[in-house]
Amino acid sequence: MSSLFYRRSRCAIIEISIFEGRSVGFKRLLIKLLFQCMEQEVGIALQDVEIVIFETQKYNHGVWDDVVMG
Repeated sequence: MSSLFYRRSRCAIIEISIFEGRSVGFKRLLIKLLFQCMEQEVGIALQDVEIVIFETQKYNHGVWDDVVMG
């Protein structure tokens, strides 16, 4: 089996929801730092980590300040 698709029992899938507008560079740095943290601090091998970033428009969220302060 290819190591690309092999996951051991200790794996992590990280899903991040952010508002649109972040640069590609910011998102790449975030992913890089999360991979480093998962390996160094948590002890999960890089091939056992999957990170997905979902972007959405601000008008698709009800944030308390926006609702109250308008």
